Amino acid sequence: MNILDLLGLGALMEKVNLVILGLKIVVLVFIVGWVRAHIGGGRLGTFLMLLIGYLVLFRYWFLTGPLAILYLLAITGITGLAMDIVFTHGYYNPFAKQPVNPGQEFIQGGERTAEYKNNPAYGAQSQLMQRVKQRLIRRDR
Repeated sequence: MNILDLLGLGALMEKVNLVILGLKIVVLVFIVGWVRAHIGGGRLGTFLMLLIGYLVLFRYWFLTGPLAILYLLAITGITGLAMDIVFTHGYYNPFAKQPVNPGQEFIQGGERTAEYKNNPAYGAQSQLMQRVKQRLIRRDR
């Protein structure tokens, strides 16, 4: 009897292996598409598909597996969504007097610091944000 079966993790490992197999199939499809787009589907292309497929999927999967996951997240837009959430919801800084929330001054029309007010672009930026706020208020009515 296996130690994973004793701990009740045998079924979980089967599902993890199924997910890894699915990820390997997706990576293989990416490899085939890349080779066909850049080299072609002839003998050289087929040989390179087999070689790259073997190296990426079996030989060096411990390196390419995590990179494949990051690549899939990046192309599906999940990482962009995570970045948007981080920058719009703010984060906690224990040393700040108030929580840091970038972009909040645009939403609430808050006052800027003196260094921004000395910048010549501040007036134009402030006017633009006032116009945007007025349009949003008109649209919500």
